[in-house]
Amino acid sequence: MCKVITPEATEGHVHVHGALEEAELLRETISEELDSITSLVARWHAVESVEGKNTFFQAIKAKRTVLKRLWEALTEMEGSFLLEGCEEAHCHHHH
Repeated sequence: MCKVITPEATEGHVHVHGALEEAELLRETISEELDSITSLVARWHAVESVEGKNTFFQAIKAKRTVLKRLWEALTEMEGSFLLEGCEEAHCHHHH
């Protein structure tokens, strides 16, 4: 698999063309969200007050909702172009 979005490219203005590149962008975004959740959990662990822990918990919960939506979008997108590619290549798939 080739990397469509390079670290150098993400610093500037990036355009993606086609489903494969969009899926790669979604994967990169999902990875960043996972890193963000890891950071929030570390901060939640460091906070001692109930209010502070609750604030971080709510942020983690919101991030997980975003992550779920991104994952659903990626799954749908990949399913579409993989199925199309398989039909073009006459793939045989078993249920």
